[in-house]
Amino acid sequence: MSDAIIESAAAFYTLPGQDECGDRQAVVSKGHSAVAAVIDGIGHGAEAAEAAERAVAMVRGGLDGGDLIEMLKRCHTSLTGSRGAVMNLASFDQKQGTLTWLGIGNVEGRLLLRNKDKDSGYVRQHLLLRPGVVGQRLPSLQVAVNRVQPGDLVIFATDGVAPDFADHIKIDSPVSEIANGIISRYCKKTDDALALVIRYLG
Repeated sequence: MSDAIIESAAAFYTLPGQDECGDRQAVVSKGHSAVAAVIDGIGHGAEAAEAAERAVAMVRGGLDGGDLIEMLKRCHTSLTGSRGAVMNLASFDQKQGTLTWLGIGNVEGRLLLRNKDKDSGYVRQHLLLRPGVVGQRLPSLQVAVNRVQPGDLVIFATDGVAPDFADHIKIDSPVSEIANGIISRYCKKTDDALALVIRYLG
């Protein structure tokens, strides 16, 4: 996907024996803002996918409905009675040049800030994850805000991906190549897995 603010790509792995992946992603852009989410429905199969799709629907329909905390609370309400899910949300503000993000559960988040002075070409930051399950129990919610520049990357990966997935990223590679590479090299193959890569274009 490409637009004026961000470009993104996702890759996923479905656990053998299941008809569908319980890990989903959503990316929505409007005007000077964009929101991205990765949702991991608890467990596997159709019930996990159904829970994740409820959250996807709320993200896609909620860009004008307030901040990320309010969006997460709406997801929580929508997932009540389902298996629940863990998820990350990220919001980009082109006017402010900021990334606002938060995570509930064990969907990993990495922010790669371009830095030509580093051998790797970037400085890596981790999203603080708070324990909980959307649709069942939420912790105290607090967002983190970071400045971003064109070319910076945000990567979300579900727990079916090994946590060292961002160790050897080539930050200037196409987002689809990065996402596919993460799944091909770091997928545990013992669970559903999804990686979403977002490049801020500014």
